Amino acid sequence: MTRSLRILAAAAAAQLALSFAPMAGASATIYLSDANCDDFTLSGAPGARTLTCVVSTPPTCTVSATNGSSTATFGTAFGLQANCSPAATSVAWTGGNCATGFSCSDTQTQVPSVSYTVQGTNGNGQGPVSSPLTITWSAAPPPAPTGCTLSASPASLPSAGGTVLLTATCSGGGTPTDYAWTGSGVIASTKGNQQSISVKASSSFTVTPSNSGTAGNTASTSVSVASVVIGAIDCGPSFSATKVIDATFPAAGAVANRYFVTTAGIFSNGAPIGFYANDAVVVRFTAPAVDSSLSLIMYGTNSSTGPATLRTATLSTAACDFAVPASREALYADNLSQTITLSMRTDGQNSYGYENLVAGRVYYVNVKNSSNGINTCTNSTGRCDVYFSFTNPR
Repeated sequence: MTRSLRILAAAAAAQLALSFAPMAGASATIYLSDANCDDFTLSGAPGARTLTCVVSTPPTCTVSATNGSSTATFGTAFGLQANCSPAATSVAWTGGNCATGFSCSDTQTQVPSVSYTVQGTNGNGQGPVSSPLTITWSAAPPPAPTGCTLSASPASLPSAGGTVLLTATCSGGGTPTDYAWTGSGVIASTKGNQQSISVKASSSFTVTPSNSGTAGNTASTSVSVASVVIGAIDCGPSFSATKVIDATFPAAGAVANRYFVTTAGIFSNGAPIGFYANDAVVVRFTAPAVDSSLSLIMYGTNSSTGPATLRTATLSTAACDFAVPASREALYADNLSQTITLSMRTDGQNSYGYENLVAGRVYYVNVKNSSNGINTCTNSTGRCDVYFSFTNPR
């Protein structure tokens, strides 16, 4: 025999205790209904079961980023997800361009920071507004610079060297903000695309422009420094050879520009030029526009002992011009103790012992051994080494 029992609870109850004793050989069915309970659970051991009312509540929700990040890029979709417990039947969003649905793909173009919240609803009503998830929006890193080149102005210098302007230029990609340089005399890192350097010898330079995205291509250039010119000026058959130096004066207060004429080589550029007994040396330069004195000092560099060498040094507007008064000749020993000094001015002032030059005009210092035809440069190598020091003392 089967008996049924229906119980309607008038008020919500978490648990309901029932006790009855069915007759032998009979079964009983119990029906329990409570509008406040979404379900019931049965627990406990046989004969002493506990029936628990499961009472549902409105959902509590959170917001999470699909990729787990808290940053996003302008113009790029960013995924968001609503997570609710107990389950929601619908959610409402605030923040950005999200509206409804458990997932949102938002895109921003200008607003740098957006806070997102969700509020879930189910059969028990609307739950609380979630804590906000704040996403920081920013512009994408710029592309790396492309098409970068490096130029040098001038790209070639006389044998004394000079000042060169290096310029980096990029034709594509993102705008460079930093420049990494290599090469003698450069500043290794700059914000600007140019730098001015002093170049004394043929050199190569590189630059790598970059920005906050990444580095661009590395560009390179080179600067050539002329060696001593042989044969460009010919002082005639009375000389075995004519050696020519293109020289410059340094900036005021700078270290002297020096040019060696030896069998070992020209100072700073390595050209193996010797000043031998029957050679002529012509030093060519352009008078600088300065208002202070200039000097050219010629030193002997060969330390070997031997008879003094009579030399002639002239300052002229013509190469190979040795037709000067005898007062221009000097007894020149083959060591550092004796020198020939030419003092010059380009400021138009007359000073005793100075040669007045015209700024911008090309001049020549012509040097030869033994103006009287008697060669006294007779050491074992047959050379009469010398170097020329161009100075601007002020």
